[in-house]
Amino acid sequence: MTVQEDYCCRICCSTQYTHYCHIKDETTRNTGLEFDYVRCAGCSTLSLFPLPTLEQLTKANETLLGITRPGSSFDKRYLPEFRDILRNDYLLTFADLGVEITPPFPGANCLDFGCAVGSLLDLMAEAGWETYGIDVSRQLTDLADKQRHRIHVGKIDTLPADWGPFDLVVTIEVLEHLPDPREVLTKLVELLKPGGIIITETPQVGLLSELYGDKWRVLVGPDHIHLMTQATQFRLLSELNCRIERWISFGSGCTTGLTPPHIKKAFDDLVKRLGLGDFLAIKAVKGDREWPLAEGQSQ
Repeated sequence: MTVQEDYCCRICCSTQYTHYCHIKDETTRNTGLEFDYVRCAGCSTLSLFPLPTLEQLTKANETLLGITRPGSSFDKRYLPEFRDILRNDYLLTFADLGVEITPPFPGANCLDFGCAVGSLLDLMAEAGWETYGIDVSRQLTDLADKQRHRIHVGKIDTLPADWGPFDLVVTIEVLEHLPDPREVLTKLVELLKPGGIIITETPQVGLLSELYGDKWRVLVGPDHIHLMTQATQFRLLSELNCRIERWISFGSGCTTGLTPPHIKKAFDDLVKRLGLGDFLAIKAVKGDREWPLAEGQSQ
C-alpha cells in the first residue's frame, strides 16, 4: 500500500493506492507516451497517476486530428453506415434498460453529455424528444445536425443558463475520459428534473479486467483516466440521490476481426447473462418518483 501526498482519488478521496500496471500508448493514438495505472485502496477505481498533463493531452489530441483525414479508419467511423451501427447499439441499450425511446409526454427534453457527431441525438429527435447536446470537440460537433439539435461546445460548467432542467440525461462512454467524473456526474444530476432519468455507460473494473490484467482493452492512456467498479458506480449514483432501477453489463473483450464470430458471440452472450461484461450501463431515477408530469398534466 502506498501513500503519496499528491495522490487523492477523484471518486472517494482516499490517499492510499497500489500500483496496477505500466502502459505505453502504441495502439490507439500512438503518441509514445507512457503512463501508470494505480488502484485506489478506498473504492478500487483504476486511475492514471499522475494524471495526464495538459501538454500530454494536447499531444494526444493533435495526433487524433492527424488521423481524421478523409478516408482514414477514424474518419470512416462517422460515415452513415457506422452511425447505423451506433443507432442499433443505442436502441439495444435502451431496451435492455427498460427505457422507452418514445418521450413520456410532448415537449420532454434530453441532454446527451459527450454527444460527438450527434448520432444519439438524431435517434432521440426522430422519436419526438427536444434534443440538447454538449461536447468539448468542435471538430466532432461540426459534423452534427445543429439545425435539428441545440449543441454547445465546451465543458459542463459553461452550459447556457437557459438549458435544463432535463427529463433525461445520457452519457455514453464519456465518464472514463474525465479528470473528475464525480464532479461532472454531480452536475449532470443537478440538471435533471425530480423524477428524471439518467443513463450512464462506462467500462467497469471486475472479473474480466482482472483476467486480462495489463492487456485489458480498456487500459488506454491518456484517453481512459478513471475506471470504476460496478459497486463504486452504484454507490456514487446513490450518494447523488439517484435510485438505480436497472443495469446491464456487456462486452467480453473478444475483438471483432481477431476472434471467430461464433466464439465472440458465445462469450458476449455469456458475460451479458452473468452480468460480468467489462462495460456497464445503468438506468437511475433522481429521487423517488418516476417520469415527472408535464406542465398542466394532472395525476
